[in-house]
Amino acid sequence: METAILPSGWEKRLRPIQSPLSAAVGLALDPADLAVATLAAGREKDGPFVTALFVHRFADPDVVRARIQEVPVARLTVYGLTASVLEKRLERILAAPIPREIHPDTPACDTQEGDPSPHKDPSG
Repeated sequence: METAILPSGWEKRLRPIQSPLSAAVGLALDPADLAVATLAAGREKDGPFVTALFVHRFADPDVVRARIQEVPVARLTVYGLTASVLEKRLERILAAPIPREIHPDTPACDTQEGDPSPHKDPSG
């Protein structure tokens, strides 16, 4: 059975979520941990999802970089991966233009439309 590749400590960063219509409580991954797992999966279709996490400020690229280093090496090698591979995937996503469907001009975004590098702090 395949499971997600996650950084150490992910269990401590789980976030409770609850619908106002139910007493049930679920647990969601921290967005930076989710980004790491998505980068590890390496599916081309996931690039816009990771971009949206950054554009809409759910996750910070620097935190994701640090979390990549927290993934146990043994866990990566089981799937033929290294931290370097995940970092390269992250850099490729950060360098790519924002897909139009992400709507870079939404209020939650701090970039200018057409900015090919939405992931960097605009103040410097």
